[in-house]
Amino acid sequence: FHSELKTRQFHFDMKELYCIAFQGTRYCKPNAIKEIWDQTERYCNDKDTTTFLLFDEIDIASIIGSPKIPFVGISNWNLDAAKMNRMVMHFIPSLGHDDLINTATSIVANKIFSKQEIIKMIE
Repeated sequence: FHSELKTRQFHFDMKELYCIAFQGTRYCKPNAIKEIWDQTERYCNDKDTTTFLLFDEIDIASIIGSPKIPFVGISNWNLDAAKMNRMVMHFIPSLGHDDLINTATSIVANKIFSKQEIIKMIE
């Protein structure tokens, strides 16, 4: 990913993201959750990367107490008020080419790249 950014002349000084994904079910065993959690904590010791746990089926994640690692939960169920006040819900609609250019421009224009440079990189 970093080499692709450099090829397109994006030079961001940021750590690499490393995602550890877990597909939860109501039948998964607590020791499986604990094992993947511990694995993620071990990977978090690497100072060159930012490691996070992507937990598919967030309702199961609610059984875990104070997390020591970054945590992303996904659910196709509506969340109750107790869960909604502990997280940010983010929905991204499908984006077209013009939407992509407008989004990129609003993020980095006049800070790093001009609108013309952004369009050139995307196309």
